[in-house]
Formats: sequence, structure tokens, C-alpha cells
Amino acid sequence: MNRLIARFFNEGLDASLSVASKETVIQEQNGTLYITSKQSSMRCYFAALFALPCLYYLYYSFTHPGITTVAIALIVCPILMFTALLLWRVEASKVIYNKQRLITSRLRFFSYMKEVTEPLAMNGTIALTWRWEAGGSETTGFNVYTITGTPGKGLLFSTLNNYVEARAFAERLAIFLGFTLEDRVPPEHRNDR
Repeated sequence: MNRLIARFFNEGLDASLSVASKETVIQEQNGTLYITSKQSSMRCYFAALFALPCLYYLYYSFTHPGITTVAIALIVCPILMFTALLLWRVEASKVIYNKQRLITSRLRFFSYMKEVTEPLAMNGTIALTWRWEAGGSETTGFNVYTITGTPGKGLLFSTLNNYVEARAFAERLAIFLGFTLEDRVPPEHRNDR
């Protein structure tokens, strides 16, 4: 179990952080840029999709006691509730220290926090790229705009279906770090919102 939790936190630290304006707060103070994920209504909705069946099954196992019902509840309910808590309470952030040329990626789950600090290059490139993600049976899909800083590790951000927002953040990050900006988004995908 400890390996699984460690793997979850390591993958979360390496994951892209959304820069959608409703999900992040970006501040600049004393040569430091803070990008923090916030609780979104969509994350609460997905957490409820796991929590509500768990609560219903717990209620059912108490009102209809039986060895099978209780055994299934003891196996299924902790998994569902843990997944709901992860979706609801995991917060990610990145702090970029321009003067020290460092980036710190943090992942917090209630009071447990893991962080990794990586060095930033003096010169580099901020690349803005586009890819299409196919949706499920009820959606056609969506545009994913990814902002990546190279060389180095930790400078990975993204936003969905909003080129203007992605471009604005990529420009801000490039100026803040003194990197060059490469907009690799095809012209036909630059008119979203």
C-alpha cells in the first residue's frame, strides 16, 4: 500500500497543472510565481460519484445485514471512499523561484504533503502545443493546449479548449523566466474562445 501511495504522489508531482483561470491562482511576489490548483465543481462532482454509492451501500448493509452484504461493504466501501477523498482533497501547486532558478512542485492530501524541487536553466524555451483528445460516446472531444518549459523538469501546464488563456499564460511564463516562446499550435486551432 505504501508503494501505491508513493507512486500516486510521484506521478502527481510530475503531472501537468491546469492553468484555467477558474482553477488556479497566479501571483507574483519578490521574483516568485505561485500556481495553485483550487477545488473545482467538476472535481466535487466526480468525488460524489464515488462517495454516494459508498454511502448507499453502507446504509443498505446496515438495514439488510448479512455476511455477504457486510463482507462486500468492507471491501468495496473503503476503496470508493478513498477514491472520493483523493478526487476531493488533493491539491497541487508549483512555485517558481526566478532569482534562485528553482521550481518546487507540491502535492497535498489533507495534512500530508510531498514536494520536489528542481533546478531551472538560465536559458530555455516555453513551448505551447496542441493536441486533440477524443471524448466519450456523448462528446466529440476537446482541445488540449500544453505549456512546457525546456530544458528542465516541472514546467508542465495545460488548459482545455482555450487557446487565448493558454497563450497568455505561456507569454507570462516566458517573460517571467526570460525564456523564448515557441507557439507550435496550428493556425486553425488558435481561435478557441
